[in-house]
Order: sequence, then C-alpha cells, then structure tokens
Amino acid sequence: LNRSRGAHVDMKYINSKKEVFLGARFFKMETLPDAYDSSAFRKLKSPFWESHGFDVSAMYADFYSHFSGIASDRYFSDDLYYFYALPSLNRQDFMFAYTDKNLASLLFRGLRQPETIVKNVNGVFVDAGDNVIARDVAIEICLAGERTYIVKPTVNGGSGVGVEKVVLDSAKACEDLFTRRKCNYIIQKVLRQHSDMASLNESSVNTIRIFTYRDLNGVIHYVKGHSFIRFGKKGAAMDNVAAGGVLCSIDDTGLASDSYAGFNTMEIQSLSKNFGISNFVVPSFGSAVDFAIRLHARLHYFDYVGWDIA
Repeated sequence: LNRSRGAHVDMKYINSKKEVFLGARFFKMETLPDAYDSSAFRKLKSPFWESHGFDVSAMYADFYSHFSGIASDRYFSDDLYYFYALPSLNRQDFMFAYTDKNLASLLFRGLRQPETIVKNVNGVFVDAGDNVIARDVAIEICLAGERTYIVKPTVNGGSGVGVEKVVLDSAKACEDLFTRRKCNYIIQKVLRQHSDMASLNESSVNTIRIFTYRDLNGVIHYVKGHSFIRFGKKGAAMDNVAAGGVLCSIDDTGLASDSYAGFNTMEIQSLSKNFGISNFVVPSFGSAVDFAIRLHARLHYFDYVGWDIA
C-alpha cells in the first residue's frame, strides 16, 4: 500500500514515518485537549501493533483507556485507521462526494431526514425538490417559513464545523447569509427531538452514533457494543464531541451507561448525579438500528459506516 502511493517506506514498520506523523498531528488537532500531555507516551510503542509490523504510539492507548476504562495496547492510531483500515473497507475516492450533505435527499429519498428549505450547490440555489431556483426565490422561500433555521456547510464539513442556528426574518438577513456563506451549504428546519433525548440537553439535537458493516457475503450488520449517545453542553446548538459535546456509551438494547465523557475536559461525569437521570434508555433504539441497516444498503461502495441518528 505504501509503495502504491509512492510514500517513503520505513524498513522496520509497514506504516511510514510520514503516516505516523500525519496521524499524530490529526489526533492532536481533532481529538486531544490542550490539557493532555502526550510526552510520556509518545515514544513508547504498542507491543500488539508492533508484533503485526506497525509503529503505534502508546499515547492512543493511554488517552482512550482513560475514557473506556479498558487498559489495552490494541487501540487504533489515527494513521492506521485512516490510511489502512478505512481504505480497505471503503472507496476513499468516492468519500467526499458521498459526504456532500446536499446529496443526502437524493441518496436516501423516501427516508426521514431534516426538512430542507433551500440548498446552495456549487453556487446555484436549489429548492427542497432539487429544482434550480433564482436567488430572489430562495429568499422568498426562507421568509415564508419558520425563519429560524439550521445552516450547515455541505462540502468539507464534519465535526460540527460551520454549523449554526440563524434567524432569517428579512431579505437583508438572507442576503447577508448568502454573501457570507458563498456556496455549498444547506438551510434546514430546526428538528424537534424526542423529549427523552432533549432531557440530556435542550439546545442541541442529541444523536446516537451507530456503526454498520457489510461482510464479504454482502450482508449488512449492526456493529454490537460500539454505539453511543452524543449531547451538547448547555446552550450549545451542536452535540459533536469536537465542538465541546460529550458522549455516553450505550449497550445493544439502548441502555446508557451512567458515565459520560468530554474529550475537551478529560472529565468523566455521572448522568444520575448531574441530571438526576438513572437507567436512561434511548427511545426506539431497535428501530434506529434497523433504519441504519436499511440506509447502508444504498451505499454500495462503503462497507463500514458511522451513522448519526436523531
């Protein structure tokens, strides 16, 4: 794989020094809080991964075991995950096209999604039915609706970056948004979530992350034991951990752990102590799993997918 990409190959390890460096840099930028000091572990190697020919720093095991409570040297490094695991399961050259949020209504037509008001696709305005419209018509549609919306970038998004709640109560407000956003964004109605999920935090749409996997026989499975809830901090519009939200593991019946964690604070806290919530169960969790499996069936080039479901 290294040779096919023309990357430098470390004779001792399968993954190159460049890949190790890029993985560590991404880990620090996207996951590690400023308070975490990786210096004590950065140069230590994982015996498990080293036995398989890979150079993996012990800092991944140290950081993730702090939250999971499971001491192990088998945690993936970011370079192994992004340069080896995902490319063996998914068509990476298709990834950015498929993560375009403006395509979701076409890929998953007929399935429940946040209600779209207006899209901007490559600088062109499009309505909820994917019909091209003029700029002034886009303004009329925004003003005819509820006027408080969620706006998301549709290309090069993710991790909650660029997501905002806006009030479009005048033509000027619409023009200002259109000018600032320029192109490739989507304007959607604010979701009203289930009251149980809202009890975790009212200001954010709180989601469950579910993973699905297509095996070599083409059968799609729910990945057991790896689901969790994400909810935002008080007053925040986003639940994403990278945006200051927290996560809480759930079992395969939807029952949540009492403990929840925030990467940015390195703290593990209690649902029962902080929220007065005990034995929290995600409503309709089994239906959400079935929903994710049905969605995955439409993604023929991707065998491993993470879904955020409200």
